[in-house]
Amino acid sequence: MAREVVTRESTAVEPGLAPSEQNVEWIPTEDFQEIYANILVSEPAVWDLRIRLGTLDQSVQPIKVNYHTALNIPWAQAKLAAFYLRVVLAAHEAQNGKIPIPASVRPRDPAGANLPQEMSPDLLQRLQRIYAEFVESI
Repeated sequence: MAREVVTRESTAVEPGLAPSEQNVEWIPTEDFQEIYANILVSEPAVWDLRIRLGTLDQSVQPIKVNYHTALNIPWAQAKLAAFYLRVVLAAHEAQNGKIPIPASVRPRDPAGANLPQEMSPDLLQRLQRIYAEFVESI
């Protein structure tokens, strides 16, 4: 694979700006790969979040998920990624319309889910708010 260097310039470099907002030279490593995944499973731990990526194989019975990549990121990076993903999704939908989510893969309403008894009312309320925002977006 030919190495491609991507340079993105910004008119202002300020403390606190993300690398994508500054003048940064992005250089892929020799083993850089672009992959496709239509399955994402998160595995939270105390120190970080593991994200497993894979593809759904419906050509066999039982249906299988073939995982090909696991990515571990620290919690601060996960929180930043959640923000930037929402920004990118908002921009995409503003230009292209809402992204449809089939009912068969939509998350369950936390109000009707079998949640742990020790879950705080504050957390349940937050989960319900996140779910309501998601439903409103589709």
